[in-house]
Amino acid sequence: MKERGTSVRSRRMKRWSAALAVALAGTAVAGTGANAASKPAAGKYGGEITVGIGDSFPAWCVANIPNHSALGGFRLIFEQLFERTPAGEYVGSLAESGTPSADFKTWTVKLRSGIKFHNGEDFNAEAVKLNVDMNSGWYMTPGNTAGNATYTAGYYSTGVGVNANIVSVAVVDPLTVQFNLDRGQNDFLGTMYRAGRYVMRAPAQLKDKATCGNNPIGTGPFKWVSNTADELIVAKNPNYWRTHPVNGDKLPYLDKVTFVNIKEPSQRAAAVRKGTVDMASFATGDATFVKGLQSQKSKVTEYKSQMLWWGQWMPNVNKPGSPFKFKNCRLAAAYSIDWNAYNKVR
Repeated sequence: MKERGTSVRSRRMKRWSAALAVALAGTAVAGTGANAASKPAAGKYGGEITVGIGDSFPAWCVANIPNHSALGGFRLIFEQLFERTPAGEYVGSLAESGTPSADFKTWTVKLRSGIKFHNGEDFNAEAVKLNVDMNSGWYMTPGNTAGNATYTAGYYSTGVGVNANIVSVAVVDPLTVQFNLDRGQNDFLGTMYRAGRYVMRAPAQLKDKATCGNNPIGTGPFKWVSNTADELIVAKNPNYWRTHPVNGDKLPYLDKVTFVNIKEPSQRAAAVRKGTVDMASFATGDATFVKGLQSQKSKVTEYKSQMLWWGQWMPNVNKPGSPFKFKNCRLAAAYSIDWNAYNKVR
């Protein structure tokens, strides 16, 4: 289906707009050409905001994936090796580069130096290998710690299928990782992006399965302070590695961000109008309430994401007696679906 995310904010938050854009859009890349010519003034530091979202927060380990608007809070704490630009290109974030072999079966990833996790641990090749091994399921079977007995076994991961083509990960040196694949894959950097969810967690967080889910430690611009299923509070990371790509300011600008889960879009829109939240996120299905806010342009500002395709059809192949265990049945059903109509209705 086509899915567009929309954010709106109160006019009284105008002075924090640049700060919020950088804080929430961790995929920002350096500008060139005309952007460099219009260098903005130094940003203003300090302040805190409240953001209304429509999703709850899961736990924080490798088996937990944030949905839609909750991803914004997740990505303030954690970062990835690679990011995806609006043009669809994959660029380095925690990594400087990713270079394939001629047959695309070996990828060499160079990491940025000097980056630390929120607890002071170094971000390095060993940390990357640990994260990928855990996401690949090497620590899933109780008793199997992939040769690293320092870490607890029995981790279940949502990334096993995503990482199925990865045979092994090798540490070449402290800032170089080598990925060895089963089959050549020219879009491997997209695998490492994983829809904005292939984040790097600190080894200290991953050390014990019992505490991993409630002890988020990343490299992001904000540190975890507290959360429930319906609220997340994060505070400024004073040692954040990234600077503003145009004016060179040290990031982030804000001191604190609070995310509040407001399930009903009507109530989320009302919170924006009343000023009880400074910003809120809406999806395509919330169009009625977005249009209502659009009519109040003197009070709110709208930001639209790119239009993305999320059309999916997932037959239950394991259900007893299901015909979909046969590939030909799955292909026949998929072929018979009017995908344009499906996406329009969805």
